[in-house]
Order: sequence, then structure tokens, then C-alpha cells
Amino acid sequence: MLKTNQINEIHRLAVGEHWSIRRVARQLHMDTRTVQKYLHSPVPLPVPRPRPSKLDPFKPLLAELLAKGPRAPGSVILQRLQAAGYVERTRNPADERQVFVELTDQSKALEERAACMGVAVFGEAGISIERLFRLRDEVNTLRDALNAKLAAKRR
Repeated sequence: MLKTNQINEIHRLAVGEHWSIRRVARQLHMDTRTVQKYLHSPVPLPVPRPRPSKLDPFKPLLAELLAKGPRAPGSVILQRLQAAGYVERTRNPADERQVFVELTDQSKALEERAACMGVAVFGEAGISIERLFRLRDEVNTLRDALNAKLAAKRR
């Protein structure tokens, strides 16, 4: 199986540069049949993998809220989430039209309970636990930097 950049290079040379299949094969050190194969079916379809969502812990509540009012706008669902104790809303002091929504301790506890799902799902994908933790730390660093930037704008 070729990598995406190799497949793209085959197409660039054969279609964009109008090279013959034989010339492309020689240039890329491949068999002519391989070049033909990827010109006829360029990219393998991605394999869909189920993955957890941050909303997974909240899905039963959201389903219940939507059952009460299936055509309820997002603002109404947000009010119901706030009444259930999952989110807190605060207005932006600089712009009263803007509302900041933050998770409460109750919803953070649910999020922590759902965190173990990632290990199971990524383990199935062949990603090591160490790599998963490094990815988590990188995402948390990014999140913290963005939150700090937002907090600075609020002041």
C-alpha cells in the first residue's frame, strides 16, 4: 500500500505533467502495474472507526431534553443544561451580546468517567498508551493556551 503523498505524486506526474506510465514508474522506482493500479483507483476509502465523543456522557440527558422539545433551539437546550447543573453561563463584560459557557464540576466528573473510553478506542487503533498520553498532553497544552488567550480578552 502506498502512502498518500506517493499516490499524489503518481497523479501529478501522469495527469499534470502528462508523463507516460512507464516514465512515472521509472521515476518513482515502482512497477508499471502499481502505477496503473493507483491511477485507476487513486485513494483507498478510509475505514470508519467508532470513536468517543465529548458528548457521550451527556447523550442520555440531551436525548431526554430533545424528547421534551424536538424542535427546541440551542439556547433552550443550553438553559435546560444549566438548570440540570451541567453548565454555567456568564456574559462577556466587554460585549453583553456574547455569552461564555463553561462546564460545572458535575459535568467535569462525567467527562473524567468517560476518559477511559479513549484508551480502549485508541488501543483498538494500534496507538500505544504512551502515545495516547503524549497526544492528550499536547491537546491539553493547546486548550490551556487558548483558554488563557480567551481569559485575557475577557479582561
